[in-house]
Amino acid sequence: SPAQTITSAVMLTSTDPTATVTPKLDFPTHTKEIMHNELNTWGSVGDNQIGDTVNYRITTTMPDPAYVAKFTSTPYVYTIHDDMSKGLTFDSSSVVVKIGETTIDATKTIDETSKTIYTVSNACSHTGVTYTDGSGFEIVFNMANLIAAYPTIAIDGATIETSYECTLNANALVAAGSNDTTNHNDNTSHLEYSNNPYVNTNNTNNTPTVTVYDWTFFETVTKVDGSGNGLAGAEFQIYDTNPTNSGAKALAFTKDTNSEIYTINPSSDTATTITSIAENGFTLKGLDDSKTYYVVETKTPTGYTGAGTKTFILTTNYNDTGATLSELKDSGLGDDANTLDNNTQIVNTSGTQLPSTGGMGTILFYTVGGVLAVGAGAVLISKKRAKDAE
Repeated sequence: SPAQTITSAVMLTSTDPTATVTPKLDFPTHTKEIMHNELNTWGSVGDNQIGDTVNYRITTTMPDPAYVAKFTSTPYVYTIHDDMSKGLTFDSSSVVVKIGETTIDATKTIDETSKTIYTVSNACSHTGVTYTDGSGFEIVFNMANLIAAYPTIAIDGATIETSYECTLNANALVAAGSNDTTNHNDNTSHLEYSNNPYVNTNNTNNTPTVTVYDWTFFETVTKVDGSGNGLAGAEFQIYDTNPTNSGAKALAFTKDTNSEIYTINPSSDTATTITSIAENGFTLKGLDDSKTYYVVETKTPTGYTGAGTKTFILTTNYNDTGATLSELKDSGLGDDANTLDNNTQIVNTSGTQLPSTGGMGTILFYTVGGVLAVGAGAVLISKKRAKDAE
């Protein structure tokens, strides 16, 4: 990126021709972070289930108020430009700006007049910067008004924290597996600021862009018989909370038209039932890592024992920047729990399913058994009496 420069007038008060002039020409700085939801930490990488809220924050620094005051012909420019991939939906109402512990009002009364401190635009219109194919936004600060409204905290070098939320939506890219370098959902930003108060046009610099990455994942489930052959006709529902908990509800998915791919649909409240087919398994997309997913078999093919409920957890690792998913594996699903990949099996063995403990089947089982036992006892007594009579 181009060098960041700031122009300032210098007053010479020395007649020494070799004097060194060192004007204070600080320029604002900019960093960007994403919240890693499981770890509750800020950094360059996060991961989420489709439909989750994703938290971001941008940290910039205040320019010198004395330098801002020099901008009389044109206003001092201080604008955050943010662009995101189409798998992220920006929530403009979530924007919060703070200096230290003080939350900055978007508008504030100064000298009995309401003044704009910052505005949020749902479009990123800055020219000369290449963005991705998603959407973006801008936060435009009126730095002179901010300094006037908060003179004790809006000082040179003070930290401005701008936080906001997005939703990981159904357009999100889904990781393809370990060593994936492309299927992340990006969010990139930079700060544009004025650098010369002595011209009638706005000369601005841009800080280097910073990109953070959000990931979401998949799991493939294959239904097989005891010999490992594909088994059709089993039905499943998927939960991201324990299905025995009060109020637990199965997830809704959107099925791909031409394949057995099911992507989480956060817009629907109707639980999806997935039916296995013999040729291959089904793939669940838009999952989070470090979360327990429950695969509940709601219908068992005739002549096979039921598999009940199986669980799995996805685990991940990333490179230093978060731009590469270096490892994606699962554990815990089905009858091959030691297979750490994303294609696991749930096995139904042939035979009649035994009655469940505590159900009507058990009651019937014990009742019939009791009747048979009583009958057998009566036969023995009758035979004994007949023998004694002889």
